[in-house]
Amino acid sequence: MPAEGFVTVTRDEGSTIAELNRPDEGNILTLEMLDALSTALHEAEHDPNCSAFVLCAAYDSFCMGDDLRKLASENIDVFLSSYWRFVANLASAAVPTVAVVTGPAVGGGVGLTAACDIAICGPKATFQLPEVFFGMLPTILLPPLAWRIGPQRALRLAALGEIVSAEMAPELGLVDLLSSNPVAAKREVLEVLHRSDRDTIAVVKRIHRAEFSLDTWFKEYRKLLLDVRWNDPKVVDRVQRMIREGVL
Repeated sequence: MPAEGFVTVTRDEGSTIAELNRPDEGNILTLEMLDALSTALHEAEHDPNCSAFVLCAAYDSFCMGDDLRKLASENIDVFLSSYWRFVANLASAAVPTVAVVTGPAVGGGVGLTAACDIAICGPKATFQLPEVFFGMLPTILLPPLAWRIGPQRALRLAALGEIVSAEMAPELGLVDLLSSNPVAAKREVLEVLHRSDRDTIAVVKRIHRAEFSLDTWFKEYRKLLLDVRWNDPKVVDRVQRMIREGVL
């Protein structure tokens, strides 16, 4: 399959591989990238010969989150809706989803990791929710993060903005496997998934997710909270200042 913007989608022995490929910008998400990822996941779900959907990234970063430089001057509703829809679909997809994190995952990148069924990381991976430092809220990604690590730990990461190392990530439950060779670890996981019955895994996923609903009201409530913060002059000033200083 051809590259779609900054996302390259390929097939590898029955698996769909979606690779974030915007290395110069730390694989920061754009609306076009989310659209390409959503299309790739949709096609994987409807391909009976696809045994897994793999989300990975090129070069040194996994995903540095959203592009606040653009969101600071644009309406964020469309982007947030697209991000929410993709995260929700990752969590509920009929096909098993696997994240392979080989570098920093920040903000929305943590949400992508948490929403996948299986998460693998390499020794250079780190995870952080820095939104608190510029007055924003990581609300949309908190439900999948709470699934993985529990509500109190999710609150801690959101409130303190601390960096979670690759070594700490399995202890928190943020990833399932830490490997010095994440590509080899991914291959082993895909071999198991390829031998498994996809429909049975889909049922297991539905049972597992039943306690943690992704109903529409979650999205609307979180969007409301974000809109309130985004329109707070103090938050706008802080974000603009960080942009001018080159922090964002």
